[in-house]
Amino acid sequence: MNIKRQTGLCYLFETLACFRLVDAVWVLFLLGRGYSLAQVGIAEGVFHVTSMLFEVPSGMVADLYGRRRTLLFSGAAGILFSLFMALDGWHGWIYLGMVFSALQCNLLSGTESAMVYDSLLEGGCEKRYKKVWANMSVLGRIARSVSCAMSPVAILLGYQYTYLVMGILSFGLILTAAGMREPQYRKTPEHIQKAGMGEYISETAHRFREHTRSTVVFIRQHPRTMCKLFADAAVACSCYLLMMYLQEHLVNCGWPKEWIGMLILLIPLTGAVGAWFAGRNRSALFKTIMACGILGGAGTILAGSKMLAVTIAG
Repeated sequence: MNIKRQTGLCYLFETLACFRLVDAVWVLFLLGRGYSLAQVGIAEGVFHVTSMLFEVPSGMVADLYGRRRTLLFSGAAGILFSLFMALDGWHGWIYLGMVFSALQCNLLSGTESAMVYDSLLEGGCEKRYKKVWANMSVLGRIARSVSCAMSPVAILLGYQYTYLVMGILSFGLILTAAGMREPQYRKTPEHIQKAGMGEYISETAHRFREHTRSTVVFIRQHPRTMCKLFADAAVACSCYLLMMYLQEHLVNCGWPKEWIGMLILLIPLTGAVGAWFAGRNRSALFKTIMACGILGGAGTILAGSKMLAVTIAG
């Protein structure tokens, strides 16, 4: 395997996947099309329910049918997401779009890192994994930041052309993944390669049952781990709600919608600062969780203010 070419394609794939021009303005697009905030919330809920249901099965797809093929599926899901989000006439199109958006995220989650590690392992340079993955993370953050900063372009283009751009980027994901090589270290078992769709589904269902059973056993034996997961979810809950309603709220506070991405950009940037501090944190976990909860709650309250400066601080 040509490791230099493989890692280069992984870098390109991560950059394309994170360049989501629509993320900073999708709520404004829906509100401008006549959707209510309640309907926007339902759409967000559809995304998260789908993501919760398919996170584990999507990981099994990558293990059973290969990393490269799973990345190809993610690009196809992105194209369907863009298509349904651009359609008018029936609110259900939006919900279908959210389903495929979640599926794309599920298929990407873990698969990219597994592709990088298995490729490096096959090339005998797995010790480079942390450096390569760190480079991919940097490229992804840059791509997200640039796409947020380009919110005026998205507003100018309108929702249909913006989703057309998203579809083109997803097609770029397919082309990039097609150029990758499946690591032989994790080659799909021969009996799976020759199996039909029925055997695929049966094997996936069997592995899902086994995974669920082992997970339940693990949780029973390690209840403190479950408490940590719930604590993480509790802190994240306010962040999700804030992101969902912040776009319209900032506009109502007087911020021009054409420049909404400039403020949304603050979230990934300050999040990077938080990640830097987290890596150097030496406090006890309980104290850290309490601090995160207090900061998250205070930030959410401030963000709800009608004063633009206070909202930005939140």
